Parts: sequence; C-alpha cells; structure tokens
Amino acid sequence: MRGQIVVVKDVAGRGLVRKVWDVTDDAVLVATDETYGRLVSGESILLVGFPWEDVYESDGRPLPASPDWKSMKRWKPLTAA
Repeated sequence: MRGQIVVVKDVAGRGLVRKVWDVTDDAVLVATDETYGRLVSGESILLVGFPWEDVYESDGRPLPASPDWKSMKRWKPLTAA
C-alpha cells in the first residue's frame, strides 16, 4: 500500500497524481514524490488526507485537464497474499 501511485480529486475537481503514505478510517494520506522521499528519510511532515471516495487507481498515463471521474476506478489498498 505505502508508495502506491494514485489519482486524487482536489476540491476544484482536478486530478493530482500522488503516492499513498497511510490510510485511516476516513481518509487516504498522500504525498508528492518529493514529500514522499522526505518522509521515507524520516522527516516529520503534516500530510493532506483525501476522503476515500476521492481516491482513484492510476493507470500510469498522463491525466487529462478534466478527468472523467465516472470512468475511473476507485482505489483500494493492495493486500498481502
């Protein structure tokens, strides 16, 4: 789960590509690539949490300016087999 690349929908409806750091019952905590690297190195940083319903799977392709949210798949954490 940690480090998975996701797409989050911000308050303006734009799509942002982020990496998952952690999850709570209410939110998915995400970071930019730069912030993620700082977290991995042990720096303490306050993260932004997005509601679960605003977090989507990333297929690795560049995002359009206005993503079609209805066609995108909601993100679920990978689980160990």
